[in-house]
Amino acid sequence: DGLLLINEVPVEEYLYSVVTSEIPVSFGLEALKVQAVAARAYAIASIGRAGFASYGAHLDDSTASQMYNNTIEHPMALSAVQSTAGLIPFYEDEIVDTRFFSTSPGYTATSSEVWSDSNGNFPGVELPYLLARPQYTGDSPSLHNDENFRAFIDNVNNTSYDRFSPFFRWSIELSREVLEASINENLPIVQRQEPKFVLTRVGEDYCEDMPITTDIGELLNIVVLKRGHGGNIMELELSTTSGNYKIIKELNVRNVLKPINYLEDGPVELKCHDGSTRENFPLLPSAFAYIDIARDNDGHITLVTIKGGGYGHG
Repeated sequence: DGLLLINEVPVEEYLYSVVTSEIPVSFGLEALKVQAVAARAYAIASIGRAGFASYGAHLDDSTASQMYNNTIEHPMALSAVQSTAGLIPFYEDEIVDTRFFSTSPGYTATSSEVWSDSNGNFPGVELPYLLARPQYTGDSPSLHNDENFRAFIDNVNNTSYDRFSPFFRWSIELSREVLEASINENLPIVQRQEPKFVLTRVGEDYCEDMPITTDIGELLNIVVLKRGHGGNIMELELSTTSGNYKIIKELNVRNVLKPINYLEDGPVELKCHDGSTRENFPLLPSAFAYIDIARDNDGHITLVTIKGGGYGHG
């Protein structure tokens, strides 16, 4: 039903485009060198993965792998790649898992609390070099505690490295009807893609492979059941008049709660802490977030506010 285009490119030349697709040249040569080493490690490790083998490829050109844009080669990117040629980080005879992301909220995530293992089990395998760590100076709270996490997100005047990014802090307000429409649209899709991680409550237990209706009815409650050590949501429960659903893993949470208006009125606004806004953003920027619910006198939800920080898996 279409065309499949495959580029066969020497690894080092492939990196010429990846480096500038993933990081601004304005960050400087040393930052581009680090990006080159990380991107090279990811590319070489992908040769041994099954990922895109059915297409006859090791990687794709999007964030599903690494960005590989149709851009003119930049002299600084060439310098960064050439001056680090062949350099790949190892840990105990294995190539380091160098997955990177856009913006930190001031804390990173533990990799096993984001990714499944190769057998689809979650949490995944813990990597000692990818543990939740503060990205600022000073003492760090225990962020899997909800109260501590809220205070952390509400504090925007710290020394975090990414504090100048628009997505360092953000907020979204959704009426119940708009959020219901988004859940109706996205929950069945995510459940088909990840049936082990979108569960339906039956009695006291949560079961997989239960068909999910495209009409959840009225949204009754949203509860964060579990956070990672960096504060990222690992499990979220949705209570509706059609049933209760548990969503597991950060990307599934972000895809179910897409800040998009599927109704006919205006777009959902995502407000960034630099004063800029984004409309109908394609997914929740990150799972480093907390949720506040406003109700009317009868207890019905009227407004849901999601406040968070960072952009990406952390």
